[in-house]
Amino acid sequence: MIICTLNKLMEVNDKTQSEVASKTGITRPTLLSLIRNDNQSIRYETINQLCKFFDVDMSELLVYSPVEVKLKNVLLEDVPMTTDFEVTEENSSVAVSLIYDINGIELEFDTNLSVTKTSNSLKNSGKFFFNSLIYEDELNALESKGFKHNFVKIYNNSIDLESVIKEKLSEANLDTNFRIKHYEVGIQGMKRTDKTFVSLAEELKSLVDVMPFEDKEKEKMYKKINEIKQEVNNNNNN
Repeated sequence: MIICTLNKLMEVNDKTQSEVASKTGITRPTLLSLIRNDNQSIRYETINQLCKFFDVDMSELLVYSPVEVKLKNVLLEDVPMTTDFEVTEENSSVAVSLIYDINGIELEFDTNLSVTKTSNSLKNSGKFFFNSLIYEDELNALESKGFKHNFVKIYNNSIDLESVIKEKLSEANLDTNFRIKHYEVGIQGMKRTDKTFVSLAEELKSLVDVMPFEDKEKEKMYKKINEIKQEVNNNNNN
């Protein structure tokens, strides 16, 4: 798949569609199509004008990945704000997870974004993290086909991931007062053995320990890790 990064280039360089159109001679419908990544063909002269305008190489404007990436769903899961209470509307928040299809493999990414009707965990820092676990053989297969972790970020920029998440939150009447200023994508491989998974889970807990999150957010992450460990144990015992 090929992603046009025009939307990100305009954001980074603080340029509007009108300004780009007037300076390059490219029509606004063409620009909008490139921003949305629904353009089925692009003229060489259009590429040339955009590269000259933003002073970038073509590889920075058009990014190719031999592995298809697609966001399938934004999941909202109710979780208790503390481990001491039963989950109710008053004492619960919503944890946001992202489901992607990467070359036919479905991956769920847990994030550090939790939201209530009046607040959210990104409001102050704007630092967004999401991570997923995948079996090593599947990860190796993806990487052998040319998959690069950073392409997920490029894809997210092309679909305006922040707006997609906020739309889902708005539909659930949840707070959207945040701006993603920085984020990291993590994909960790794990072997198909309990011992390796337990070790990896402990490593994830260690990473959570040093992350700049509030204690209640860390508790949610620990809880999620433990739930996954329990699910793996149950599957292997059946």
